[in-house]
Amino acid sequence: MKNKFVWFLLLIFGVFGMIILNNIDVRVLSGGMNILNYTPEGFEKFPFGMALFMEAFCSIHMSVFVLIPLSQIFFKDNHKKAFITMFAIRAVFLLTFNFITTYIAIVDFLLVFLGAFVVVPVSALATGATINRRSNQVIDKDNQLDDTLELKVVNNAGISNLDVLKKALVMQYADINRAFYARDINKIKKLCSPGVYMDYKTKWEMYDRVLEVPKIEDVDFYEVEFSDVNKYDSETFIDLHIKYTCIEYSIDMNNNIVRGSRDKYKMVSKLLTFSKKQSDSVITECPNCGAGVGADDENCEYCDTEINFKIGEWILKSEKTLYEGIKR
Repeated sequence: MKNKFVWFLLLIFGVFGMIILNNIDVRVLSGGMNILNYTPEGFEKFPFGMALFMEAFCSIHMSVFVLIPLSQIFFKDNHKKAFITMFAIRAVFLLTFNFITTYIAIVDFLLVFLGAFVVVPVSALATGATINRRSNQVIDKDNQLDDTLELKVVNNAGISNLDVLKKALVMQYADINRAFYARDINKIKKLCSPGVYMDYKTKWEMYDRVLEVPKIEDVDFYEVEFSDVNKYDSETFIDLHIKYTCIEYSIDMNNNIVRGSRDKYKMVSKLLTFSKKQSDSVITECPNCGAGVGADDENCEYCDTEINFKIGEWILKSEKTLYEGIKR
């Protein structure tokens, strides 16, 4: 529903197409040739069934472009119930008037345009609500990213579309996820911050102590949204809220499952923070003990922590689990 004008064109062609087809006679001449004979007097006989079908066709557009926006504008806290109520009132009104005159279907057709192009914009202006001009949908200002920050993200990322960046970050997190379970240390160091790497390293050591191997299968990211964007000095931070389902379990040395299940899907919700600096560089101190390190050092000489993380591209700065449970 990104462009209401396209949908209204479909509505116009659909409704007038139904009206014209309803008033066309097919007559067979003696020569066997069919003639489509349009009869304008047919408009005087607007069938009841035709009116119902036309009103049902208009209901889609009336709901999406008029009733839903109005319910969100005037009943923000309970907009679903308000929409159902308005939809029911409209349906009863139309059905009642159809027994008086079926031309109420034509009135309903015109009311779709009046509602979408006049009533909704005027209501939004009067209440201070913001609507998308292309789709007529109400924009929630609380969840809307600041345009200036969006522009900074686009400029820093070198792309012209935030959706592209969103997909790229999701793919990057999928790579990180696979690298964690495969213990691909080099990839983790490349795609994550030192802090995230140390968290993963701690988890690996925990699994080693209990002699378990973690496994993950069938990961499906079904919801991904930006939740915040900030810029500090030369570094940009993006908060990404993701939801996904997966099968996750642990096996022992004999390939027996000791945690989780191969049959039950988990639902996971996480808040990921990615960051990017404007210039390529490497860390200058150990992320574990804080000792100074050289640009070419691979391990800290004091605590032997692996170092030399490159942070010129987008990296996973932090990972917070918001929810985790079995999918019902």
